Amino acid sequence: MALRDSRVADEASDIATMLSKLDGQNRDFVRRWVAEMCEKLAKWK
Repeated sequence: MALRDSRVADEASDIATMLSKLDGQNRDFVRRWVAEMCEKLAKWK
């Protein structure tokens, strides 16, 4: 389980690094897109 947790943390860190390289406009776009996808997925339950 520790290996899996480590991989998840590594992936999260990679995503955070990629997001930090975006300019404000693109970062906002990604935020809105993620929020929209979460809303859609929540409706599937």
